[in-house]
Amino acid sequence: MKEVRDFYLLLHPRPAYVIGSGRWGERVNFMAASWVSPVGEEPPSLIVALGKESLTLELIEIYGEFTVNVIPISLVEELYYVGSRSGRDEGELLHD
Repeated sequence: MKEVRDFYLLLHPRPAYVIGSGRWGERVNFMAASWVSPVGEEPPSLIVALGKESLTLELIEIYGEFTVNVIPISLVEELYYVGSRSGRDEGELLHD
């Protein structure tokens, strides 16, 4: 059991990110993510795990771009907000 606990501690805690997708004034979505990994230096590249049916992936495919935002602990409530709601249900709130 000690090996499992040690392995878990190797993976956690992880930095928190918000993946932004869409285009302001059109459709916008923000997704909480913790599994973001660098994969290359030149050009700078990273990988993010996205669900096949996610609004984030849909908007990235439509607009061809996204942002990766490192979230400080001072924004933990905002991170919780985007991580606990679906952009498909809450999307209109993001335009207010």
